[in-house]
Amino acid sequence: MRNADIRINKYLRKMNGSHLGPIFKNQLTRMAQNYAEWANEVVEYENMVKSILDNQGVLISAYPMYLCFTRELISLKKRFSGNVLFDRADLIVAKWTNAGLDPTILNTIRNEILTIARIPPSQP
Repeated sequence: MRNADIRINKYLRKMNGSHLGPIFKNQLTRMAQNYAEWANEVVEYENMVKSILDNQGVLISAYPMYLCFTRELISLKKRFSGNVLFDRADLIVAKWTNAGLDPTILNTIRNEILTIARIPPSQP
């Protein structure tokens, strides 16, 4: 897996071409900053997921699917919270389980790395 610096540098090289118009060039600094923040966050999660996959003896050929699952949950976590997030995460776990991934590992990633848990109802 690539570290964040390699990903960021590749992004910057791609965004410095003459093929980009003036609107992109005006926004390049902010775009690069946003991408760098995202890359640093994702790499941290990916390394934790890789550690779990290594410990569980998962074949390396399945790593990309687990990483896609993780990125999908990260995206959800940015948009939702509470039980809505938990319910949507359940749907994503079911989707990737149907694709052949181990539901125990998926739930470990969801619960331990991304800390997505159901919130108990409040008592009156």
